[in-house]
Amino acid sequence: MSRILSAAAVLTSLVALPASPAAAQMQWPSLGELVAKAGLEPGTLLQLDQRVTSYSMLHKPRLFVLAGYLLDEAPGSGLGPLHVWQYDADTGEWTHAAHDHPGRGSVLAVNRVGRFLLLGCHRSPSATTDFVLTRDLRIHDDLAGRFEAALDDRRIVLLRAQTHFAPTYETLLDVYDLERRQGFPLFPPTPPSPFRRRLIDAAAETYADAGEAWCNVNNHHCDASMLDCNCSLFLTQIYKSRSDGFSDHLTIERFEGAPNLVRVIRYYGIWNREPTRLRQDKLK
Repeated sequence: MSRILSAAAVLTSLVALPASPAAAQMQWPSLGELVAKAGLEPGTLLQLDQRVTSYSMLHKPRLFVLAGYLLDEAPGSGLGPLHVWQYDADTGEWTHAAHDHPGRGSVLAVNRVGRFLLLGCHRSPSATTDFVLTRDLRIHDDLAGRFEAALDDRRIVLLRAQTHFAPTYETLLDVYDLERRQGFPLFPPTPPSPFRRRLIDAAAETYADAGEAWCNVNNHHCDASMLDCNCSLFLTQIYKSRSDGFSDHLTIERFEGAPNLVRVIRYYGIWNREPTRLRQDKLK
């Protein structure tokens, strides 16, 4: 099993379009330049002089994928169709597809999981869409979230989007089966672990003491089950010298069904990035 982080894409896309056509022509590379840099022979499908914007690439020994937008098709500061070019070293052939899906956005990452390609697109500050493409570049599915890790050739961990400027931010993870198009929540755990239960009870007590009026004035959900925490995935061997348990609001838990992964969770508190201890005086 290989853990693939979307942040580790071969090339991170550039989001903002240049202010003028002249600046655009200077900033964005052409298809020919990108293909040459990858050391590949261009195919007849490629318009080599076309400039590509808001793109990302995946370059493996037997596979090359480029996903992005043609500058000439960008209306004003928007985006035209999402183009995907794929080179298969086994056949020596290029394939191409263009999609007008409403969830498209600047391409942040291209990943491969089994027979699928995942294109991570930035739609808004609070949302990303991961398009799941088959080998012939058809859209198999679109996921409201960001690819975090591959559990095997068909199951992935998906990070769900969150609203910006919320009182608390909690990592929301799902396991999703690409073949079956089915998933289930992975984090937060249900039912809560004993460690998490203790924090929820402390948060509930704090909110009760603060009162409904405080919650309304501060536009706070005051939902004790919505904690401020971060959950990260690591390969088990990274933490092989540490035992499961917790200290200072840090807990290490194993995933059922994925023994080679652990989740490392740090709870910050009940207010966005407050200190790790839940304390009533933080509400004053």
